[in-house]
Amino acid sequence: MKSLLVLTAVDREAAPVRAGLDQTKDVILSGIPLTLGFAGKRRVYILVSGPGVFNTAAKLGAVLPSLQPEWILQAGCGGMYPESGLSMGDIVLAASERDLHTGLESKSAIPSPLPFPLMENGPGIPGYYDADTGLLHGALSLFAKKEGRMLPHGPFITVSTVTASKETAASIGRETGGLVENMEGAAAFHTAALFGIPIFEIRSISNPVGSRKSEDWDLETAFIRAGEAALYLLHTLPRHIWHPKPNL
Repeated sequence: MKSLLVLTAVDREAAPVRAGLDQTKDVILSGIPLTLGFAGKRRVYILVSGPGVFNTAAKLGAVLPSLQPEWILQAGCGGMYPESGLSMGDIVLAASERDLHTGLESKSAIPSPLPFPLMENGPGIPGYYDADTGLLHGALSLFAKKEGRMLPHGPFITVSTVTASKETAASIGRETGGLVENMEGAAAFHTAALFGIPIFEIRSISNPVGSRKSEDWDLETAFIRAGEAALYLLHTLPRHIWHPKPNL
């Protein structure tokens, strides 16, 4: 039986998913701690990577060779860019991920491309990764039936430095068309691509990008909503809708 993998940055993002699985237990794989449980008859592993691109790439890369899941779901919280049209607590699906901090310094919020690819046969735009279209469209269809509306979806932006000013937030959102800012997605998508494993991403809005005021943040609600959404997909996404890619 092949497994599924849920990837979160912090334990509080993983907690709602863990609580909704059956027969959970702690396991060690390639020296990395994970949780193993079941969503119905589906075997599910949960990996808490730690925040940021380095933790994500290192721990995900360590477990994928032996785990080889059918697909990966990145789940957690994220910030909304000013003109995204999103609201606090919204569930948003990533159509793509973009690494904003790899490249050559430029006058815009987007770095100029490096003169060489980040990986052989990688994305046409260095640091830009599409979500698996089968998983994305399948998730959107399921949520449309459940909610009676299409969930927001579009580009996500991965940063290593959290955006802390409204001016920078507006510039990034305007120049990239990004909806959601996070710190792990592009690293997960890059690592999944290296191993040819389909991946998609779901996040709940916890804050407006550019504000560090505590009253503008609601992490707990975002953790719960993202976890509940992830659980719903673990139970309901049909088999064979994803598009496995050859190892790069």
